Amino acid sequence: MSKRKFGYKPIETFIEFRELGTSPSGKTKIWEVVNTNNGGEDSCGFVRWHGPWRKYVFQSPDDSFFDWDFLRYVGDFIETQTLRHREAKR
Repeated sequence: MSKRKFGYKPIETFIEFRELGTSPSGKTKIWEVVNTNNGGEDSCGFVRWHGPWRKYVFQSPDDSFFDWDFLRYVGDFIETQTLRHREAKR
């Protein structure tokens, strides 16, 4: 993933992907996306497999706002995990 900026520091400094385990079927993984800015542990949402779309998606738990920097960083993560999952299935 490329280095993106959130203010004056790379966004990787503030966003963490925490693997929570697998889906109820056990076939795909689930991650929580956490904002660790200012020592906080704020959940931004979850990355999980969306069967109808056949790919990983980001799911926000509420009416949150996200900027392009955050969305690109999460998008890069989702794309990487989707490609890894598809490769593992071959």
